[in-house]
Amino acid sequence: MTNEQNSPNPWMISTLILLGIIVGFGASQLPAFLKPEAAPSPPVAQQQAAPASPVLTAEQIAALPNDDPSWGSESAPITVVEFSDFQCPFCLRFITDTFPLIKENYINTGKVRFVYRDFPIDGHLQAPLAALAAECAEDQSKFQEMHDAIFLGQSEWAGNPVVEDILAGYAETVGLDLETYKSCMSARTHVNEVRDDLVDGLAVGVNGTPTFFVNGKYVSGALPYESVFKSIFEAELAGKSWKLVSDPATRQPLVEVE
Repeated sequence: MTNEQNSPNPWMISTLILLGIIVGFGASQLPAFLKPEAAPSPPVAQQQAAPASPVLTAEQIAALPNDDPSWGSESAPITVVEFSDFQCPFCLRFITDTFPLIKENYINTGKVRFVYRDFPIDGHLQAPLAALAAECAEDQSKFQEMHDAIFLGQSEWAGNPVVEDILAGYAETVGLDLETYKSCMSARTHVNEVRDDLVDGLAVGVNGTPTFFVNGKYVSGALPYESVFKSIFEAELAGKSWKLVSDPATRQPLVEVE
């Protein structure tokens, strides 16, 4: 099955988590503001290579949404939790090609609640800053607008040494109070939030982006709307079990409803 997903180096994940550092940076690359003074010791399960298709406990499923930004009604019958990276090209593909259809047909109709969680991966050096910017926008109830601006501007800021200036421009464009936003960014107010999302993702088997949990069931990669997400949602709404399989002829992912 085609797996259109950015994946961090498994060895580096284990090493960095043991050190209590955000994935995406070697010790020499990590900016000082992202080094927590005393990171919590992760469970042993987080220190191992993530399984290909994790099976979550009811407690883990209930904890997945956390208090992170979301679209849609909290009473929707389907909850999708995405672990994503603002610098990931496959995440951008999902946002441009698939998410608008999910939003139109399932979020806006009360069938899906969609939760966004951060998972900045190895090599995406500006991704944590982008995550912090979105969290600062959330403080002013503008997460969704900033989320879209950051993703759609990915080619402009990714790899750019003046990334913070570019992100501040997006903040102004979406209508944030700029002084409040800059103060939030300068203080690195949401470093722990971004780090905690990463640690939580590793704990439930996330090993690349984008990764989704649909009512707690694992879905990996920027997969298509019609043949995958729509089929999964319809199966969930009908109370049927499903699994992802690969079309033997095309090797494209399909949903098999049981």
